[in-house]
Amino acid sequence: FKKREEKMSSYSSYKNFNCKIMKKQTAFMIAAAVLSILFMAGVIALGLHLMHSSVEKSFNAKISLVKNRLGYLAVSNISEFDEKKFNSFQADFSTSTDWNDNPAELINLCNFATLLIRYYNSKPDYKESKDYLKLVNNILKKLNERIFKPKNYLTLVRSNSCELLSTLLILLNTFSYLADESYQSTKTMCHNQILEMVPEFNKVHLEGVPESDLNRFYKDHNVIYTITARLLTNIKYNRSLYLYDVEKKNVIQSLKIQFDYLSKTPEAKNNFYHYGFYYSIYQILNSE
Repeated sequence: FKKREEKMSSYSSYKNFNCKIMKKQTAFMIAAAVLSILFMAGVIALGLHLMHSSVEKSFNAKISLVKNRLGYLAVSNISEFDEKKFNSFQADFSTSTDWNDNPAELINLCNFATLLIRYYNSKPDYKESKDYLKLVNNILKKLNERIFKPKNYLTLVRSNSCELLSTLLILLNTFSYLADESYQSTKTMCHNQILEMVPEFNKVHLEGVPESDLNRFYKDHNVIYTITARLLTNIKYNRSLYLYDVEKKNVIQSLKIQFDYLSKTPEAKNNFYHYGFYYSIYQILNSE
């Protein structure tokens, strides 16, 4: 009986020993599994971080190239003619900047304002350059008071072509990219106005104007004007809308199709406003 008791005691000790080993093994396996999960989570997090950093670098590189293109000047110094024009605007702003509801005069005003922004951008620390930007800011405020806020788009509708819309959108994009941060409220106005006038990549909305009067602004290859304006403002200010247009609406592919058409149709290409500008922007946005 004593031997049997010793045997049972020995078996019990052996069993307890095995239980302890199994508990340790289980604890080790659980710890290993937790560490493995944590490691994988870390790898995934690192991968996502690197991917996000890579995507962000790509966006920033494109924004930088766009900024350079918007600021491109064929000459380094303001011409004598432009200097005189600037001085006349300074001397009598109200009269000199009045387009008299004439599309051609508004086109000239927008083109000159865009040119002044580029002069500013080439030498932003010069006093004269700051004066150029200040004048453009005042012009944009006037456009806002006369056209944007009251929704008075009659001058745009009177234009028989897309030149005025294109020129106006380029001005808004250029100011939002090149003006310094002290003009943030105007930069924001430019962004908001682009999205109001171009609520979708293939649509122009001018409140109070029948859609039948606006089809020409985004028909066929004219969609280049609307797509580009939206992409430029959204890549800088609204990344989710930019990605929506690019990934869901395939707008880069739409641009490719239209530029392919223009390259094969010399007459249409020659009549397309600011072709060189738009094509260079397309190349930037289409790059990896």
